[in-house]
Formats: sequence, structure tokens, C-alpha cells
Amino acid sequence: MNPRPARVRAPSPPRPARWLAALGLLLASVGGCSRAAVTPANALASTAGLPQRVVVANTALVDDVTALIGPERVAAICSQAHTWSALGRPDAPPDLARWRSVPTFDRFVVETLLARRPDLVLCGPYSRAETVATLEASGVRVVRLPDPPDLDGVWSNVAALGDLLGVADRARALLADLDRRVAALREGAARRSALTAVFYTQSGGQGWSSGAHTLADAALELVGLRRPLVEVAGRSETTRLTFDLLLALDPDLLIVPAPFGEVDDETQRALAAETRLAPLTALREGGVIALHPALFSTTSHRIVATAEAIAAAVDARLAERGGR
Repeated sequence: MNPRPARVRAPSPPRPARWLAALGLLLASVGGCSRAAVTPANALASTAGLPQRVVVANTALVDDVTALIGPERVAAICSQAHTWSALGRPDAPPDLARWRSVPTFDRFVVETLLARRPDLVLCGPYSRAETVATLEASGVRVVRLPDPPDLDGVWSNVAALGDLLGVADRARALLADLDRRVAALREGAARRSALTAVFYTQSGGQGWSSGAHTLADAALELVGLRRPLVEVAGRSETTRLTFDLLLALDPDLLIVPAPFGEVDDETQRALAAETRLAPLTALREGGVIALHPALFSTTSHRIVATAEAIAAAVDARLAERGGR
């Protein structure tokens, strides 16, 4: 979760229900690829023909779009997607080479976007309002999808994109597969229920986490882990997590971002350097789970893959310790 320069561009102030915005992991509001996305009431109204030159200005939507259509229908994607979406993962789409040849852009600005001749721009509520207004005034259709706080919201986004892009059958198939995987995770949840877990990242020298009404919390609940940040501290949405509170919660597991692409090792360095944290159970007993940034911070259907990665790590730990 910690972009480097490649790392951190200036940290952004907290925004409701966005665990990365508060962490300074989005581009500053002057540009860049937004990570979330409010659908106008008429967003899914029928149009003459299906969009063939889609511009995706949101890394979570890149995840969803790449699962639904091919790169031949995409005119450009935000460059941050190569860190924060499945395009940066080992299990990337099978036509990864073609997706990596899709033009990219760094900033959400009118000139750059219009140069791609889009017939549809997908973005989020934190994209610049002036840019959205100018695009619409230029005749470009702009659709914003909501930032989902839970699995139902994720499912709704996938279904909406399926309708919008004319691939409703493919969206239903994706959702059916996600339902199957969610059921499998829930079947194994009971054996993990004795363990506590907290998402944690350092950005700009401050600790952050995700409370209730975030997909991070939804992933922990899906895996079956106890969530002391919510259950004990009563925190919700993006929240500061000081060392003192982290020590008080003392989770069995700390879930942190692994260094990759724009993400450096600030979190791991902070945890190792702070001597006060030495008593933490997660540090003493090898309970740190490092996730690829695309899984650690996703607000797409890939949250199921996040939960699967956490479950696999926890199950391996339990097996090693004889189920304890």
C-alpha cells in the first residue's frame, strides 16, 4: 500500500470508506488514477452500440474490466493499474501481453483523455470534477461506479459493468464463480476463528488500518478471523492506527503490503525499527502476512482473491502448529 516515487506522491487526506485515500496511496487530487468509484441514475441507459474505446481511470475498475472484456475494446488505462490491479500479479489475465500494450496515462486530465478518443470513461467520485464536466461537455460519456463497502457492493459493480459493456452473461458467470469461492472460504472459517487479525500500513510516518464498512474488514470476516479493530476498538472505515493502539489490540496476525512496483517497504521497516513493538504477538510468532498491493488494497471483485490468500497463509500456519 505505500507508493514510492515511484513511492508516495503527497499523502491525501482521509476520505470516507477509502482505505487508500487516507494512506496517501492515491495520487493527489490534482490528477492521477482514482481508486474508487457514484453511478448517476441514468448511467446504465442504453446507447447506440457498445463502447469500443473505453478509458479506465480507476485501478479497481481495471480489475473488473479485464475480467469482462478484452484489451481490443480499451483505449487506455491508468498507469497505476500495473501496481494496484491484477495486471501486476503473477495470476494476471492470460492475455497479459496484450493488456500491457494498452496505452496508459498518469493523470486524469482532459487533454490526455481526449487524445485517446474515448467513447466511455470509467472513473470514481474522487476524480477531478472539472475534468469530468469538461469530458461530458465534449460529448464523452462518463460513468462513475460506487466504492463498495462490502461484498454486495462489489457484486453490484460487476453486474453494472456487465450491462454497461454488453457482457451481462460474462458478468453473471464471474459472479457465479465468486459465489462458489466465497462458499468455500466460509466452509473453512470456523477453524480460523480463534485468531485475531488487523490490516496495517505505514504511510508518511503514520500507521493506518481499515475498520468496519471496508472491503478489508469484509475479507477478514469472510476468512473467519476475529477483527479487534472493529470488535474491540469500534473503528470504522479508514482509521489511524497508532503503535499504542496496535499494542493494545495485539493481533495474532498483521496483514501488510508487500513491496512491489510503486510500493516500497516502509511498513516492514517501521515494524522492525520500532522497539516498542517487539512484544507484539504477530511479530514474535511469525504472524505477518505480506500481500501484493493489488490484493492488499483492492476495492474490486479481487477481494475474494485477497481473502483466499489470507486463508491460505492462516491454514498453513495452523497446519505447521498442529491446528493451534
